[in-house]
Amino acid sequence: RRLFFGSDPPDTSGSGSGSTTQFDYESAARGELQNSVRPFQQDPYGCHSDALLTKRINRNPYRRKHEAYALSCPDMKQLLEWCGPDIIPQSKVPWNNNMN
Repeated sequence: RRLFFGSDPPDTSGSGSGSTTQFDYESAARGELQNSVRPFQQDPYGCHSDALLTKRINRNPYRRKHEAYALSCPDMKQLLEWCGPDIIPQSKVPWNNNMN
């Protein structure tokens, strides 16, 4: 067994578990609703609202494109490039036999 000094903050939760915080489910649920559910209800592809577009940009800091997906599977190209704001029409999805 190894003992490390100074790596764990003291237990201030009162639970005796060694945890320094208690998980606040209500606060987490409100945060998920505000920061995830509602924005995606308005912008399902995350391309048009400032909050979701910022998240999208921050997750790809080098602005890399994944064009190989569309080249290796051309039937997926329209789906991969679709950015709404409306849901992609069934005629554009690769699992529909009526693709245009």
